[in-house]
Amino acid sequence: MAWRFLLLESDEATAREWLAALVQMPLRIVAIYSSGRRSIHALVEVDARSKAEWDEMASQLKPFMMVLGGDHKAMKAVQLSRLPGCYREQEGPPGPKGPVPRKRWVDEPLEFDEAGDPIWTPPVRADELPTNLWTGGQLQELFYLNPNPDLTPIWKRVTRREVHERWLAGFRT
Repeated sequence: MAWRFLLLESDEATAREWLAALVQMPLRIVAIYSSGRRSIHALVEVDARSKAEWDEMASQLKPFMMVLGGDHKAMKAVQLSRLPGCYREQEGPPGPKGPVPRKRWVDEPLEFDEAGDPIWTPPVRADELPTNLWTGGQLQELFYLNPNPDLTPIWKRVTRREVHERWLAGFRT
């Protein structure tokens, strides 16, 4: 069994404070994302070889995280995490009861614009289902992703602009 990750989150610190703390930590942060409410989660790669080793790593981090407002209850070896790109507590409307009887739009008479040209786009019908059936809930957004993290704090990493400038410099020489 693998004990690869540790979840860090804070329900006490503001998002700004928590992010400011996370980017300074020398941890192998794989991803940072919102919970869909007010907290921000950080997924840290620990690659422990056993549950005992994982527990030891977590016990070393807990006091430090609690001072920063981190949730010590979330630091469990089997803690489930949110998934970025998903909606939290969102329900869709009930599905349609059956097909809505109506004429095909191609059988309806053409409408014409001011110049006398036909308007080929069909009119919007109130009885048609909206393109997005989902309402309510909040999106769990991805803020940061690094599939191969090391212990370099995020704020010390190369920015996207610097990477782009280095890439362009290769063409100028």
